[in-house]
Amino acid sequence: LCDIRISTQLARRMAAGQLLANERVLFKRAVPTLVPDSSSDGWHLVASGFKCMPRAQANSRAELSLLQSLQKISRGERVSFAASELPLLADLELLAMGISSSSPSLARLLEAFNHSADTIGARLLLLDAGLWVQDDEDDDLEEADGDTAIDAEQLPLSIIEPFPKVALAEASDVAAGMHQRRLRYAHTDHLNEDVLSGRVDLREICPRAYAIDGPNTEFRDDAISYDIDSNTLYVHIADLTSAISAGSLLDEVARLRLQSIYASSIPLHMLPPSLLRSISLSDTLPNECLTAVIKLDVFGRVQQKKLIRTIIPPVRLIEYDEVDSLLLSSDFDSPVHRELKAFGAITLRRAESKKVDAPSPQTLNGGGGGGGASSRRDGSMAFTAGGGRRASMQWKGTSSGGLAPRPVLKTPANVLVNEALGIFSYAARSMAKH
Repeated sequence: LCDIRISTQLARRMAAGQLLANERVLFKRAVPTLVPDSSSDGWHLVASGFKCMPRAQANSRAELSLLQSLQKISRGERVSFAASELPLLADLELLAMGISSSSPSLARLLEAFNHSADTIGARLLLLDAGLWVQDDEDDDLEEADGDTAIDAEQLPLSIIEPFPKVALAEASDVAAGMHQRRLRYAHTDHLNEDVLSGRVDLREICPRAYAIDGPNTEFRDDAISYDIDSNTLYVHIADLTSAISAGSLLDEVARLRLQSIYASSIPLHMLPPSLLRSISLSDTLPNECLTAVIKLDVFGRVQQKKLIRTIIPPVRLIEYDEVDSLLLSSDFDSPVHRELKAFGAITLRRAESKKVDAPSPQTLNGGGGGGGASSRRDGSMAFTAGGGRRASMQWKGTSSGGLAPRPVLKTPANVLVNEALGIFSYAARSMAKH
């Protein structure tokens, strides 16, 4: 009997494992039921656990749910998309961008709205539903003859804003509010609690904040400050919590996109580009940030950490090449040189201690020389001329679901920024756990 019970249990586990591994099967929570309770003349809830559902049936439910949501939106109703609808809606946008092909689910969805199962059909559906809008000057394209086929040349992405009109209006209001708050910070000597709204004013503690990016960076969202005396790193990330409230239309749009997608035609951003430009770190006005305050030891190990909502001064815009040149220069001295060189020494020691591919003396000077960096006995870092430009490869996911190689430069400036952002991520994860 014992052997039979064990065999039965193993068989059940085997069956469960096969179901879990089967890509055609999904598990959905069963609908609970209300049952009369004879002992108390009331009712009690009976949960039914989970049930197996063929994936095709689950996909059909998602299609039907998205179909109903799009119909409501086209009638002018406000809709919050369910989580099950988001993957199919994201696929619809990718098809409209021309960077993915149609699927049976999308074909059925487009057919329900009398649109072709191609890029133009997807664009027309998104325009009809109001999820995308057409530039005002091109409104003549909206009155199309039903018998006339529309091709990509007649409906190019250059005349389309891939956001709902209401979201664009909300973005304009948010950008205006952000600008007004920045002006208030800039023109008020002593900020009271009503103005700060729970933020900490770091403009005296961090008089310099460096936004280090490439020459083609359009939106700057991070900066660093470093205090040499206390060996404290400040990593500032643009904070949108005061600008975009949870549950707002902009929040819904960002949740739909999950990430910005860069195609050969136009990028599909999580938020309207006009808003992204307004909320990027400013080099002329104060900035609202989420700041990680991190106390480091001489080897770059984190000793203390905290996250605070802050106001920081206008950032100093510096390109990677400029930072590399600054780290290599010993012709003159300034607070900027001292701060970046001190933190550069920390990042070098962190990278060396982790045994990663960093611009160490061996990697920067290897293979024919050319310059680099080395640690001195006193813990500082000496950079030598010659560039030290070295690249490695990273595999990044593409919009089509594949992987593509991308070269990543390993200069002192790149390592400095990557280490700072890595320390921020570590501090944020640690704080989130507590």
